[in-house]
Amino acid sequence: MARNKFPIVLYIVVALAGFGFVISLMRNPGGFMVSILISIAIAFLIFKVLSAVLRRRQGETSDEMKKYREAVKQSNKRFEKQDIKPSTKRQPIKKKRRRRKRAPHLRVIEGKKSEKNKNDQASN
Repeated sequence: MARNKFPIVLYIVVALAGFGFVISLMRNPGGFMVSILISIAIAFLIFKVLSAVLRRRQGETSDEMKKYREAVKQSNKRFEKQDIKPSTKRQPIKKKRRRRKRAPHLRVIEGKKSEKNKNDQASN
């Protein structure tokens, strides 16, 4: 029974709210519109304040996020510049030979190999 009472109470509250809405609109339409606009303005301010607080709490305004956004902007600018280049004349691309550098931290260690490894390499 308690389950069926809740929708009935809800319908009664909605009906009374609708009745009050119509009555206030008929008696003082100007005052009603002013009160609606003030309510909307207050709701907007509360929304902005709460969204700013939640954004700070989630860390979107942290230094790392600012650095990330700046890096994204820089990356987008770089790729946009590549797309904008005029392609009216194509110049031949000169290929430069790159000199292979040896990494100083990688070294070959000379050592004796066992007979088993030599046989395995010879069969391959």
